[in-house]
Amino acid sequence: MARKALPLSARRVETVKASDRAQFLFDGRGLFLFVAPKKYTKDGKALPASKWWRFKYRFNGKSCMISLGVYPDVSLEEARKRLQEARTLLSQGINPSED
Repeated sequence: MARKALPLSARRVETVKASDRAQFLFDGRGLFLFVAPKKYTKDGKALPASKWWRFKYRFNGKSCMISLGVYPDVSLEEARKRLQEARTLLSQGINPSED
């Protein structure tokens, strides 16, 4: 049985900073925020952190993952709506990554 994740808050998503390692902030039901590790320019200045909404699921016994958008263009609320749409497709037997 899958572990229960505490739902993310908009404040947590907004304030998370990139570190030297990739971070995965789970919201539950397969939705998570992927925060890419820090990257630097040639002169040593830090680049802005990249944050992607991802949905991990299984289809026909295979593990799949799709991107639901980039934060802040896609808010937590919008990511949850897109997650629900993808889960609806799954329940109809349609692979969301092919739709």
